[in-house]
Amino acid sequence: MMMLGMCICLLNDYEIKSNREEVKGGCDIILKAKKNKPSFVIEFEYTKDNEQLETLVNEAVKQIEDKQYDDGLSGKVIYIGLVYCGKDVMMKWKIR
Repeated sequence: MMMLGMCICLLNDYEIKSNREEVKGGCDIILKAKKNKPSFVIEFEYTKDNEQLETLVNEAVKQIEDKQYDDGLSGKVIYIGLVYCGKDVMMKWKIR
């Protein structure tokens, strides 16, 4: 919810979609560009084990690709995987 609230300032440039059912599942946040800007697909994961951060962040980005959460987005799309464990966070992105 916090991340969604932070996206409010982007409403002029992006259509914000949350927990939307896509082709093969639900995506956490999609920021669909209204103008000539990149779109973003964001997948969040949580773990109680710091040792799993890197594995899960890779899986989050792969999940975006495998489940085609970017279906219907044109132009440049950035996939973002974000995993947290308490106050520790790991992020990975990939450009399509």
